[in-house]
Amino acid sequence: MKNYSKLFLIALIAIISLGATSCSKYKGFKKDKKAGFFYKFYSQDKKGVQPVDGDIVELMLTVRTDDSTIIPTFPTRDQIIESLFKGDFYDALRKMHVSDSASFIFNGDSIFHYYFGQEYPFGDKPLYFDIKLNNIIPKEDFEKQQNEKRQEYEAMLADYKVAEDSLLTDYIKKNKVTVKPTASGLYFIKTSSGKGKQATAGSTVSVHYKGMLIDGKEFDNSYQRGEPIELEVGKGMVIPGWDEALQLMKVGDKAKLIIPSKIGYGERGAGGVIPPYATLIFEVEMVNVK
Repeated sequence: MKNYSKLFLIALIAIISLGATSCSKYKGFKKDKKAGFFYKFYSQDKKGVQPVDGDIVELMLTVRTDDSTIIPTFPTRDQIIESLFKGDFYDALRKMHVSDSASFIFNGDSIFHYYFGQEYPFGDKPLYFDIKLNNIIPKEDFEKQQNEKRQEYEAMLADYKVAEDSLLTDYIKKNKVTVKPTASGLYFIKTSSGKGKQATAGSTVSVHYKGMLIDGKEFDNSYQRGEPIELEVGKGMVIPGWDEALQLMKVGDKAKLIIPSKIGYGERGAGGVIPPYATLIFEVEMVNVK
């Protein structure tokens, strides 16, 4: 009888265990009772480091339903913050360790509301986040890295600022520029005179131009595009040096503009093409004034 009792007990435990592992409505997934999401680990290092609030995580992420991809796999970096709602993306990340790979099934309505600001467009389909956690950067280390990068950037800006004055002086001397700058610092050199309408603040003008850095490297050219640009003068649609120069021109005029960074793109530069504290050279032609 004792042996039969033991067999019965083993069978009962097995049935209970099977019921516990198969209670999820998503095959192969377990439910986190506290967070509410479902999850499945493909690889898990339970002895590995887990992220805490403030840490930066580097991961590979895919967002999908069970039959279509919403956001294809891409590398991203995020900071662990206080959860936006119970069982959200950050709760899932807190459950992972470095090198873990897992899928999470979230409440699509909540995710789309809090993260995308819109209604969940996939009806009753489950929303999956496939995550591979590659690295964790502790908050203190990340802040140290950011401070170092900030200091490097500020040092670079200082170098550009110092260099601008000497580069401009050399350019003026080399190109034998004799005109005096305006109060703003603009050098306006008329190269051809027209007889058309004068541009003023509020005028809509059509302008052809070629833009260069002070070393002669061209970064923009409307002639190559085959059409002039159209803009309203004095409305901040262009850099201050341009707004000032255009009001010195009439239809048919051509001019060379030397524009220091303080009336150009300043310490920020533009688009990765124009560096900080860059003096710019433009060849400009006034095509039309309305």
